[in-house]
Amino acid sequence: MSDVFLSYDSQDRDRILPIVKALEADGLSVWWDRDILAGVAYDRAIEAAISAAGCVVVVWSEHSIESEYVRSEVEDAASRNILVPVLIDDVQPPLAHRRRQSATLVGWKNKPDDEFQKLTAGIRAKIDAPAASEDGIEPATRTIKNRWYATAGLVLIVLLSVSYYYRESVLVAIAMNVPVLFFGEAIEQQLGFATAADGTRIAYATSGNGPPIMHVLSINTDLINGQHSPIYDNDGLVAMSSRHNLFVRYDGRGMGLSDRDVDDFSLSARVSDLSAVADAAGLERFGILAVSAGGPAAIAYTARHPERVSRLVLAGTVVSNDHINSQARAAWEKFLDFLEVSWQIPAVTIRQAELLIGPDGDAVDKKILGELLRRSTDGPAIAGFHRATLQIDVSEEAQRISVPTLVLHSPDDPIVPLVAGRNLASLIPGAIFELVDGGHMASSASTAATRRRALEFLASGQ
Repeated sequence: MSDVFLSYDSQDRDRILPIVKALEADGLSVWWDRDILAGVAYDRAIEAAISAAGCVVVVWSEHSIESEYVRSEVEDAASRNILVPVLIDDVQPPLAHRRRQSATLVGWKNKPDDEFQKLTAGIRAKIDAPAASEDGIEPATRTIKNRWYATAGLVLIVLLSVSYYYRESVLVAIAMNVPVLFFGEAIEQQLGFATAADGTRIAYATSGNGPPIMHVLSINTDLINGQHSPIYDNDGLVAMSSRHNLFVRYDGRGMGLSDRDVDDFSLSARVSDLSAVADAAGLERFGILAVSAGGPAAIAYTARHPERVSRLVLAGTVVSNDHINSQARAAWEKFLDFLEVSWQIPAVTIRQAELLIGPDGDAVDKKILGELLRRSTDGPAIAGFHRATLQIDVSEEAQRISVPTLVLHSPDDPIVPLVAGRNLASLIPGAIFELVDGGHMASSASTAATRRRALEFLASGQ
């Protein structure tokens, strides 16, 4: 590889030789057509020499400005940004190259003067700088770009890997924080607050139009975050329930938007909450869909206010916890002590979600539900609610129910055993008892099929 490829017209060869010798004397290697070996194709030799040179010095003269060979060599060098022009005649270079600064050796006396030093400085600036590529991108620039692309690609791979590894957490974050319109049928709900007899403010929401239905859950609810959660609205249950009805639901005391700083979770307090919401929502007569832990309050309210309840659905619930023996009750009490201080640990709430959804449930649903459980309340409230539940017994109230009642229960329910569901149905005069497939979610009418059945039963009395 030579430092300089000399582009000139052959008619100027004798005038060029002193320039070549002066450049070589200055320590620069020069290639010109006199270096072509015999038997080598002229065009190929020129192309190879230009490609290998650090820069191209074009010697503009009266002859070279008319040479097509010189012009083609110059165009190639200019495209690679390695061109250094020099004038040996008082001529104008071709128009495309007039803006390039040229060294002027017109009348040069073959001595290193200022103009010759200008030429050598231009040459060294080109050969010391990184050579340009054929596409016009400097190799240094290309290296930076390649490194940028490589870095961006690596970052993308890492992000994709992390996203895949934590895909469940990513989906949970989306499900819990992206507006509900991305998750199915949009729900327009109106929020309000009722005041229970002891002054506790209970948050409630209404959606849809038609005959009213009160949804009684009362634990681990969240009217905002729970709209599309596996426990509160699996399979678009709120939208389904609101399609032909005024659907009313509320956050139990100590839960969701309701007052959190409470310690009374007794049956009396729960019935008071239900009654306050019914009055605040202006419900005169309504159907009740009570699920899981909401069952005892609905049973007691219906027994005490039969004139206001049109029909009752009890799903996955109990009249008491007499089916829990003393040993299991003691273990449950110890577990509640643990929940009271560890509820905000995600692993704990995810474990609770697994119990609700079942071992075969979707992993993402479990994490979504676990996050909802954690957000919906705190340790003292959840422990206080369950401790009060262990003491509740509405067997007598169940026997006084006089409205049409449907009891739904799953034989596979891991939380409320089948014996408890049968006992409940046997106490309510004329109650219809239906077995459903699935775990606690199906048992508590929190799947599309069981919710549809519950809505059909409630609608038949409207």
